[in-house]
Amino acid sequence: MKKNLIILSLILVGFGSRALGQTLVYSQSFTEASPPTAAECSAWATFCSSLLSTYTYTGFKISGSEDPTGISCTVPSIAVAVANAMRTGTAGSWVDATDGQTWYVGIGCIATVGCPGTAVELSNQGTCCRVQRKAHDQQ
Repeated sequence: MKKNLIILSLILVGFGSRALGQTLVYSQSFTEASPPTAAECSAWATFCSSLLSTYTYTGFKISGSEDPTGISCTVPSIAVAVANAMRTGTAGSWVDATDGQTWYVGIGCIATVGCPGTAVELSNQGTCCRVQRKAHDQQ
């Protein structure tokens, strides 16, 4: 099975003890088309819980070994909504009027394939819970 890398970066604006332009990053290698490991689930849950509501987000980017350029959202209101939904485990979708991209946060989608509790999924590939883990690398 092929090993892929996925990176999610959320860009922050100055707030509290964080510096202007600082970035929170989730980066994990995973095996294509396989359920997430316990370590991947734990790292993702830790990342999601680090997305504090006191932070000001200006955008985010998803990239990986199969798509190093990745896809981005540069609309602060969407970035804040996505970060808050990921942190609180709340499903939702947001349309970026600048490029027509729709961003989805799904809940409980991968709980049955390896992640305990309420698993959170971020996607731009249609409704969550139908997306293969490798979807972002197939662009």
